[in-house]
Amino acid sequence: MRHVYAKLFALVSFFGVLMMTNASPISAQEWTSGNRLMIHLGGGLPVGSFGQAYNVAADFETTVAQIRSGSLPTSTPAERTEIGNATFGFNAGLTDLFKLTPNFSLIGTLEVSYNPFNASDYTNQYNGLFRDPAFLQRLGLNTSSSGINVALDVNAVIPPRAYLNTSLLLGGRYDIPLSSSLSLFASAQAGLLYGIYPEFVTNLTITQTVSGTSFGVPLSTQQKSEQNSKISTMGALAFAYKLGVGVLVNNRINIGIGYFGGQPQYGPANITTEMKTGGSITIGGMTTALPSASNTATREISTRTNLPVGILQLSVGYLIGD
Repeated sequence: MRHVYAKLFALVSFFGVLMMTNASPISAQEWTSGNRLMIHLGGGLPVGSFGQAYNVAADFETTVAQIRSGSLPTSTPAERTEIGNATFGFNAGLTDLFKLTPNFSLIGTLEVSYNPFNASDYTNQYNGLFRDPAFLQRLGLNTSSSGINVALDVNAVIPPRAYLNTSLLLGGRYDIPLSSSLSLFASAQAGLLYGIYPEFVTNLTITQTVSGTSFGVPLSTQQKSEQNSKISTMGALAFAYKLGVGVLVNNRINIGIGYFGGQPQYGPANITTEMKTGGSITIGGMTTALPSASNTATREISTRTNLPVGILQLSVGYLIGD
């Protein structure tokens, strides 16, 4: 986590120095009324459920329990519905500020935030579970009895993806001057966000080996399947809000920290699964290939998924206008 904060601080420091060195003499003029447009960008650190990692074990066991009970899973399990697994990202936007009094301004913001999905963590958890004999045995997927051994190996590959949230917010801002060139501010805004839950692809390679001895002759069968699943991209509109504080330098350079939150609800969506199977059987020292097959199926995820979005933002802005 420490390197994430270092990235955030370095990014904001760079743009802060850049803007200060390029500020014109007019930047120190007092701003007591009128309209100014601010361009701002910075880093975004996911917090709360938006930054938590998936509990893959609970996820998988929930799915297996549904299958064993005879009900085909129609949605992501409850353990996943409020977890974003997002990582450090970036945000950029435009804010219009209209001063009604020397201290109070009406503000409107159009902003985009981009946060990658922690695919490597999810993949490592998945693969770690299926390399744990105790976990496989508990699920009845890896057993040994009467001289017959059953082994299962699963290798998961999940390509990177990212969450994209666009927001339009309106609200107010209150500035407290400390000197002619420095003031503190606090702001509050509310509005709408449009969230994009990106296409989610999972590639699994499953190898099952059954081995034993019959009448003194060793024999084994190996079945290998490749399962590629894809959940289509989903979009959702939701209420959003943002609270912020910061400093304004020379009435031009805005340095702020804020919290952006919302809870879009995604779905329904389609999940497409492509399955390819093949294998071999070995008796003694002779190996024979088993017939291969492939099929593709598409079904609908009928229920909706809640995804709380919480982002701690640190940004630098520059005000344009007289």
